[in-house]
Amino acid sequence: MRIIAQIPSYGKFEFEISREKVKVSFLKKLICKKIGIEPELTDLIIDKVKLNSNDTITLDSLKDKIITIDYLWARQILLWGFDGQRRIRNSKILIVGAGALGNEVAKNLLMFGIGTLYIVDYDFIEKSNLNRMIFFSNEDIGERKADVLAGRLKRRFPYANIVAFNRKVEELPPSIFLKSDVIVSCLDNFEARLYLSKISKRYGIPLVDGGLKGSQGRVQVIYRENDPCLACIIPLSNMKEALQLRNPCSPPIEEVKIPSIPSVNSLVASIISHEAIKIILNKIGGKYPVIDKPIIIDLDAGRFSQLELRRNPECIVCRNEEKVEVVRLKAKSLKEVIDKLGLNSNDLFLYRVDEEIRKVNSDELNPGFYQAVYLENGVYKEKIVEII
Repeated sequence: MRIIAQIPSYGKFEFEISREKVKVSFLKKLICKKIGIEPELTDLIIDKVKLNSNDTITLDSLKDKIITIDYLWARQILLWGFDGQRRIRNSKILIVGAGALGNEVAKNLLMFGIGTLYIVDYDFIEKSNLNRMIFFSNEDIGERKADVLAGRLKRRFPYANIVAFNRKVEELPPSIFLKSDVIVSCLDNFEARLYLSKISKRYGIPLVDGGLKGSQGRVQVIYRENDPCLACIIPLSNMKEALQLRNPCSPPIEEVKIPSIPSVNSLVASIISHEAIKIILNKIGGKYPVIDKPIIIDLDAGRFSQLELRRNPECIVCRNEEKVEVVRLKAKSLKEVIDKLGLNSNDLFLYRVDEEIRKVNSDELNPGFYQAVYLENGVYKEKIVEII
């Protein structure tokens, strides 16, 4: 018998079933497999009544009926289709900073459906955090921000993989950066921002950065090879002062506790999240224009503007930063890697990139990230090799 199911405003799907009766759970798995969505995140509805997965229904009862597929992200599919949503579900995003911005951005990205979220922060929760950080409460004061945020997110979004790191971003395993499709900076110090800028430029990982100061906010994206980094705006003569700042919206500013309000926090986090999703969707051929200039927001003045910023040829971060190519290979041995890279075995050393970088002495390779170091015409070169 032929049955018809639909996602409202998206489209209808037809299925052939030879049985006289089926369990709803079987029917749901069949439909979800056909269109490529998760059955555990889907309900089936007939005549506005949700079907119970444990029930059995006869196919005669479905005659002249249309089953409504109520998928968790059905409204998003109307925008970018199943391919776009699958790309989001399969993506990994690194959030650096689990404070006011980090709380909001994490919530937004998981509601979009991001599959894996890495959260990094070494700080502790304080009383003054609670009016701006939606996942923290009085009982959490003194606890690690990253741990508490990850725990609350896991309960709210059980369909996602969420990993917390209680450490400074500079202490993060290199493999976490390399696994990430996008890095989101929700930091409150400029030194760590410079570190992320360097990582982004070096390995070609898109970086979305946001900052807050009272009624003002800022969002900047490093996406294209020639985009200015977060340090390009700082003259070399002012760099020492800038490195001592926390959360500069328009550096230089005095080092004090930065005023912060929930409305600006939510707005900046929304822009950050949307830019990250556009970057993810662009990887499957989407044509979503990513902002090419820093956005400056002033809610008191009711003004949004873009800062004219070009790459600074004297920038201490990106002026001499040579991009390291990241290649994906199917290989089981060091010899296969050497052959596929077209290199001489005497010129190449391979290092495993995990918690620390260590030389590979065994010929058998496991899936993961490796650093290939070699000489090319007497010049030092390196590549990152992902063994799949």
